[in-house]
Amino acid sequence: MPRFLLIVFILAMALTLLVPLGEVVRISFTDELGAPTLANYRDVLGAGYFRNALLQTLAFCLFTSVGAALLGLPAAWRIGRGGSGAVLLRGFCQANYAFGGVVYGMLAVALIGNVGLVPIAEYELFGTEVTRGFVYTTAGLVVAYAGFQIPRCALLLAQAVEKLDPDLLRASRTLGARPAQTALLVAVPLLGGAIVNATVSTFLISIASFGVALLVTRSFPIFGMLVFKEFVGFANFGTACAMAVSLAVAAFATAGAMRRLASGGVY
Repeated sequence: MPRFLLIVFILAMALTLLVPLGEVVRISFTDELGAPTLANYRDVLGAGYFRNALLQTLAFCLFTSVGAALLGLPAAWRIGRGGSGAVLLRGFCQANYAFGGVVYGMLAVALIGNVGLVPIAEYELFGTEVTRGFVYTTAGLVVAYAGFQIPRCALLLAQAVEKLDPDLLRASRTLGARPAQTALLVAVPLLGGAIVNATVSTFLISIASFGVALLVTRSFPIFGMLVFKEFVGFANFGTACAMAVSLAVAAFATAGAMRRLASGGVY
C-alpha cells in the first residue's frame, strides 16, 4: 500500500506540475507558427526594460525577505517559547495563509491609499496629507509585501525556536549574560540556518506573488506582474512563457547562491 500511494503521488505531481511546466518551456522556445526559435528569450533578456525589471524584482524580493526574517524574529521567539499572547499570535500568523496577494493589496489600499484610514486620520489630527497615496510608492509596496512576508517568516522561525536547547539559554544567563547578549550571542547563531531557510522560502514566495503589485504599484515593475500582463493583456504567449522560465531560473539561482553564501561556500 505505501508503494502504491507513492506511485500515485509521483503521477499526480507529474500531471499537475511537470506537464504544465514542460508546456511552458516548449512554448517559450517556439514562435507563433510553432517553429523552434530563441527570439522570445532575445526579446526578454535583450530588452532593457524586461532585463532591468527582472533584476529589480530579484533585489526587491531579496531585500524585503531579509527584512521580514529579521522583523519576524521577536514574534517567532514569543510563539516558539510560549508565554502571554503566544497562541493568539500564532493564530494571527496562520491566518496569513488564508489570504492571497490581491487581498493584501486591497488591505494596503484601505490602510494607506489615497482615502485610507491613515491619511484620513492624519488629516483630521494634523491637517496634513503626507501619507496620502503612500501605498503607490516603492516604500508603500515594501509595506504591503511585509504584510504577508513577516507572519510567514515568524511561523517558519518559530519551529526552530521550539527546538532550541533551553539549557544553553539558561547557561548563558547563569554566566551573567544579559537578555540582549543571550539573544545576539547565543540564540541568533543557533537560529542562523533557520533564518536563512526562512529568508529563502519567503524570497521564493515573494517572487511568485504579484497580486499586491497588481493593485498598488505604479512605477516599480514587479516581473511576475509583467508576465501576467503579457499573457493575459497582450496574449504574447511565447514572450510570457520565456519571461516565466527566466524568472524561475533566476529565482532558484539566487536562492541557491544565498544558501551557498550563508554556508560559507559549502553546500
